[in-house]
Amino acid sequence: MNRLRAVVEERQRDEDLDFIKACHEVLAELYPSLHLRWVRIYGKRWAYIYGNSGYLDQGSLRIQLSQDYGICIDNAELVAPLELDQLAAIIKEHFNAKVVV
Repeated sequence: MNRLRAVVEERQRDEDLDFIKACHEVLAELYPSLHLRWVRIYGKRWAYIYGNSGYLDQGSLRIQLSQDYGICIDNAELVAPLELDQLAAIIKEHFNAKVVV
């Protein structure tokens, strides 16, 4: 968890795709068996941009990280619900910091 937080902090100014790739790397190290896909959100449509596979399973757990990005996890049961919430909150920090009012 600390490694993910460090990536979020050090990559705050990175382009979104570079940030996503760095986070994906950390999550793959923490949870090698996790099937995780990063998506771009276009209204109701969640389009694959990076991760384990291009196929979006309808049974996947969907976590919206921002208005534009989210993650889909096929086997979320590998991670405790509280831990999933913490991971999502850490990653959301990156996208929330980019919001300009």
